Amino acid sequence: MTSTSTRFALRRLTLMVGAALALCSTAALAEVKAKIGHAMPETHPQAAAMNKFAELATAYTKGNVKVQAYHGGSLGSDEKQLQAVQSGTQELYIGTLAPLSTRVKEVQVWDLPFMFQNEKEVYAVLDGASSKAIFQKIEPAGLVGLTWTGMGFRNLSNSKRSVNKLEDVAGLKIRVMANPVALETWKTIGANAVPMAFAEVFPALEIKALDGQENPLVHMYSNKMQEVQKFISVTNHVYTPVALVA
Repeated sequence: MTSTSTRFALRRLTLMVGAALALCSTAALAEVKAKIGHAMPETHPQAAAMNKFAELATAYTKGNVKVQAYHGGSLGSDEKQLQAVQSGTQELYIGTLAPLSTRVKEVQVWDLPFMFQNEKEVYAVLDGASSKAIFQKIEPAGLVGLTWTGMGFRNLSNSKRSVNKLEDVAGLKIRVMANPVALETWKTIGANAVPMAFAEVFPALEIKALDGQENPLVHMYSNKMQEVQKFISVTNHVYTPVALVA
């Protein structure tokens, strides 16, 4: 599966790694090994981008830098991976910064609903001063923001009924990210909002512990949500960017 977002993400990562590593002399450098982790499976475009990132890091440094990509949350949840980067046991992470929301409230801005009409508006903000300011806010937490990239508008799926109007959401048990803004939004419109790590969502949907979830379409498809969800509503209610941090 390819998309404008994916191509844009890969181009940004390619330019970023090239610019950063070109600053290093390639003569007599000791080999540097690094792990990069994220929550998406190997079938996801983000995984393809991370594999390319690792390939280019090696190529641009003539083998001095070797990056190993870990897909599917194999290094832990988003929260655990961010903690690992903070402690220095994992060098790179790409994904949502939502787990930082209790300490860095500014990251919650991305969960405010209906801020953007299209991706052009999203990318203008991601390349702007406000997004750079959020990276400055996370530095005291021991994280260095390298780049933002997009992964799509979030939509709603569930196994119980078609959702065509706001009232249809009432009572549905929906998994949302562990972010105060996201939780309050879904509670306000009548859903039974449940915070849960992404890796736990598919099993919970499969055994009907959850009725539904909300994610970009590419996330749903790559994680085979269609196997455990009958209804989808294209709501485009939130655009969730992801950050590459070190």
